[in-house]
Amino acid sequence: MAYKELFLRGGIAKGKLFHSRHICFGEALEKAYELEQSSVYPRIIIPNEIVESAVSSNVEKDKHLSMYNTFDTELSDFCEIIKKDNDGFWYVDFMSRYDNFDDIEEYKCGLKRIKEICDSKLTKNYNDQF
Repeated sequence: MAYKELFLRGGIAKGKLFHSRHICFGEALEKAYELEQSSVYPRIIIPNEIVESAVSSNVEKDKHLSMYNTFDTELSDFCEIIKKDNDGFWYVDFMSRYDNFDDIEEYKCGLKRIKEICDSKLTKNYNDQF
């Protein structure tokens, strides 16, 4: 999405949710909204309880595969796609996923493209103020 100049921010929440064509409401939406509002930085936040639940679920699901599959080893696998920021929030870390690219140069070009988009948007917003 970032390569298409669409930067997302929000929160991932668990709870009851109702949605139809034009209506969406519920506890999960409210929690996700509150998470997003509590963040200073644009990112997708994942609450601790969801990270812990997902990791524990994977440990339980895969316990028959290896006796070495523990919470800590599973968490380290999750930490390939999520990170814990300095403010204690977990977030989706989409920019450090270089292993999703066949070519490291393609990855570097992608990061350069994101930087150019950000620079362009920031410059435009700055110039629009004056």
